[in-house]
Amino acid sequence: MDPADAPSPQVVWQARKPQAPEISFRTRTMTWPDGSSFKFPLRGRTEEQRLRKYYESPDIIHWNGRPT
Repeated sequence: MDPADAPSPQVVWQARKPQAPEISFRTRTMTWPDGSSFKFPLRGRTEEQRLRKYYESPDIIHWNGRPT
């Protein structure tokens, strides 16, 4: 599927501390309290630009988009 034609992401799992995974956008890794992890690749500039709408250094996530 061409990323430009992909549907918008949907939240299918959500948790807040202490169950929420730690997210590191620098290493593109999510790590859960049990030690399991997921490394998410970004495939191109479109995904990087979309991520910037929600991410603020150092590893702060704005779930509803960054304030303007």
